[in-house]
Amino acid sequence: SMKKQIIAVLTLMLLALSVIAAAESATDLYNQGALAYQSGDYKTAADFFAQAAELGHATSQCNLGIMYRDGQGVERSYEKAVEYFTLAADQGYANALLSLGLLYDSGRGVERSYEKAAEYYRMAANAGSKKAQYNLGLCFENGQGVEPSYEKAAESYQLAADQGFAQAQYRLAELYKFGQGVETSYEKAMEYYRLAADQGLSDAVRGIAFLYLYGMGVEQSDEQAEAYFIQAADQGNRLAQHNLGEMYLRGNHVEQSDEKAAKYYKMAADQGYLSSIQQIARMYEIGRGVEPSYEMAARYYWKGYQMGDADSQMRLDKLYEDGKIAPDFNPAGN
Repeated sequence: SMKKQIIAVLTLMLLALSVIAAAESATDLYNQGALAYQSGDYKTAADFFAQAAELGHATSQCNLGIMYRDGQGVERSYEKAVEYFTLAADQGYANALLSLGLLYDSGRGVERSYEKAAEYYRMAANAGSKKAQYNLGLCFENGQGVEPSYEKAAESYQLAADQGFAQAQYRLAELYKFGQGVETSYEKAMEYYRLAADQGLSDAVRGIAFLYLYGMGVEQSDEQAEAYFIQAADQGNRLAQHNLGEMYLRGNHVEQSDEKAAKYYKMAADQGYLSSIQQIARMYEIGRGVEPSYEMAARYYWKGYQMGDADSQMRLDKLYEDGKIAPDFNPAGN
C-alpha cells in the first residue's frame, strides 16, 4: 500500500541521514584526534581515533594502527596494530596496506612472510603509495617473496621515481648503469642520480662521482669526481669517505696526500667501515698522515677486532707484546 511505501522511503531517508551524520561525526572525531596528536597529547588522540575507527573512518583506523605499532598514547601491541591496519586496508587505504607489508616483512604481530609482505606492497603500490612501489621494486630486485625480475623491479622503481621518491630514483640509476632490466644508459643513470642527489641522497652523489671518474655518459673529469666524492663524504657517506681515502693514499685521479687519506679513512672508520678501520690503525702505528700514536692504533685495531677481524686482533696483540703500549692500557676506552 501507499502507506507502506511512504514508510519504506522515510526509513531509507533516515538511514541515509544517519550514515551522513556518522560520516560527519567520524570526520569531526578524526579532526579532534589530529589536533590532539599535533599538540603531543597522544592519549587523547588515540581515544578520538578509536571512536572514529569504530565508525569506519579509514584514516583513523590506520593512525590507530600506527600508534599501537609505535606505542604512542597506547600500550604497544603489534597484534592490535595488525587489527586496525587490516580494517583500513580492507577499505583500500594505501598506507595501511603498506604498513601491513612492513609488519609481514619484519614478522611483528604476524608470522613473518615475505610472500605476504610483497602482496601487500603490490596492493599499496597499486593504490599509489610511492614507498610501497619502492619496496616492491626491492622485492623484485632481490627475489624476496616474489620471482626475481630486474624488469619488474625497474617498472616499480620508475613509478616511485616519477613520484619523486629519492631511493627509487637512486636504484633506477643503478639499474640503468648496469643495464639490469633496462637498456644500459649512462645518461639516464646520471639523470636519476641527479634527481636523487638533489634530494640529499649521498649514495646518489657518490654515483655521480663514479660516472665522472670513468667518463660514463659525461666527459671524464677528475676534478668533478673529486668534488662529488667530497660532497658525498661531507654528507656522511662512509663508502665515499673510504673511496677518497684510497684515492688520496695512492694519488689515484687526485693529488697524493697522506693527510687527506688519513682524514677520510678516519671519517669512515668512525662510522664502523672495516677497511678504513684497518687503514687508519696502520697509519697511526707508523705515523703516516697523522701524528704517530700506538694508543690510537690500538683503539682502531680493537674496533676491528670487535667486528671479528682476525688481522686487527693479531696486530693489537703484537702492540702489547712489543711493549708499544702499557699492559694496563684499555683500547676500548673513550
